[in-house]
Amino acid sequence: MTDIGTLGGPNSGVSFWGRRPNALGQVAGAGQTSAADSAGEDFCAFINNFFSAPSAPFVCLPFVWRGGMITPLPTLGGNGNAAQVNNLGLVAGQVDVAPDPACTPQTPRPQPVLWQNGVLHKLPQLLGFPYGGPNAINDNGQAVGILVSDCAATVAHAVLWSNGRATYLGSLGGTVNDEAVDINNRSQVVGFSSLNGNLTFHGFLWTQSDGMQDVGTLPGDAASLAIGINDAGQIVGTSFDANGNPRAFLLHNGVMTDLNTLVPASSPLFLLFAFDINSRGQIVGVAFDTVTQELHAYAASPTANAAVAGQGQKPNVQLPENVRALLRQHIPIRHFGLRPFLPQ
Repeated sequence: MTDIGTLGGPNSGVSFWGRRPNALGQVAGAGQTSAADSAGEDFCAFINNFFSAPSAPFVCLPFVWRGGMITPLPTLGGNGNAAQVNNLGLVAGQVDVAPDPACTPQTPRPQPVLWQNGVLHKLPQLLGFPYGGPNAINDNGQAVGILVSDCAATVAHAVLWSNGRATYLGSLGGTVNDEAVDINNRSQVVGFSSLNGNLTFHGFLWTQSDGMQDVGTLPGDAASLAIGINDAGQIVGTSFDANGNPRAFLLHNGVMTDLNTLVPASSPLFLLFAFDINSRGQIVGVAFDTVTQELHAYAASPTANAAVAGQGQKPNVQLPENVRALLRQHIPIRHFGLRPFLPQ
């Protein structure tokens, strides 16, 4: 583990969804500076939801890190966040804009942007959806993310930015809360969308030919998130039971598998979230240690005898309330003030 440093302030971080480094070893993120934000806006905490709020919010700047050097990216005079850098060095993210009279001064007002060779380019928005930004970008320069209707994020749309256009990706029947999280080099998009009645959400796969498709949940569960997709079309994410307990899944060739059924029986880890998967099928995410009662990052690599090493269907772990509270605070729906759907 390498400390990538800060921009002079107390905290820095990379995208919440765990966006991967590019082939050049570059990592995108956001960091607090030592300058207090004049509007009292804690933009870094708003984007990443990992930082303890400082005594006075600091200006937050987007950055790209490579080989020990952290380089800030330009903004429109305020805060910003770099969500991901692709293999060509193109960076997708968001920057803050001038105060909106309809918003409180401390409310972030992010707008979608790209940085190419260090130069900022604004991305288009959907009519009536002025705020938001990308979560991911592929090597074709296509970005995906979210746009919201107002400061309170009354309605959120999953969006694809491609060839200078912003495209609404549709919904799974709900009207409130949709977000595109990742895109591969085949233009396949994953994310999550609210269902009819807006009482829960499911992960989705979107393609140009078939539109938005519900990926469902693991058996007996109530909600899901599709978070990462590789160029082979393998999808990873998380499925939740009715009490909000998560378990990581892999969706391959239309079959959704609980990753915990592939973990060796000797492991104390219960895999809660799968955030990303690379071309070799290696998966990263967050796990619960059933012995120490701690949360840990994990990396899981496929093996030829994975099915033999696993124990078959494992009972879902009922998380301690302090762990559940931590997950509710940080995961999964953190952008732009969107209310969590998970049971409390």
